[in-house]
Amino acid sequence: MKIILIISVVLLSATSLILLAMHIKTLKPFKSICVHAAIGIGLLVLINLLSRYTGIRIPVNIYSVILSGVLGAPAVCGILILNLLL
Repeated sequence: MKIILIISVVLLSATSLILLAMHIKTLKPFKSICVHAAIGIGLLVLINLLSRYTGIRIPVNIYSVILSGVLGAPAVCGILILNLLL
């Protein structure tokens, strides 16, 4: 179980560095960051709204909201994978 947690932390860290590099390369980094944050929070809300039909639920707390807001969709996917594996 610990190896899964370590691998997921490494993958989320790598994803955040890639996203940061992508945001810096754009001409409008603030707009790009806001769009990715909105997509991440929107996915978090969508997954919780569809939990009645899918049975998959991500607990909404301050950590999951901040993580999905900062990292966007990859963070939501990472939380989902961790939630399903652990």
